[in-house]
Amino acid sequence: MFKHEPRASVIEIAERAEQIDEVERVRSWQCDRLGELGYERGEAEMMVIEAWDRGEGSGLVHRVTDLIDRGATHVQAARIA
Repeated sequence: MFKHEPRASVIEIAERAEQIDEVERVRSWQCDRLGELGYERGEAEMMVIEAWDRGEGSGLVHRVTDLIDRGATHVQAARIA
């Protein structure tokens, strides 16, 4: 009738919380770094959210920096990255 699922241990819960905290730190750093590249905070946040939603968040800043260094405008880099 009901499927028994064991409860997560305190250690497992703490590890998940640490992973979530790390992702949030990375996202915050990405927004800050994109701001340093010239994007407004709202733009940077949307870029980060969209990239993570697509599963492409981890290299976002590096991709954007590379595109801008190659001559892309900020709008082009945001669209491509």
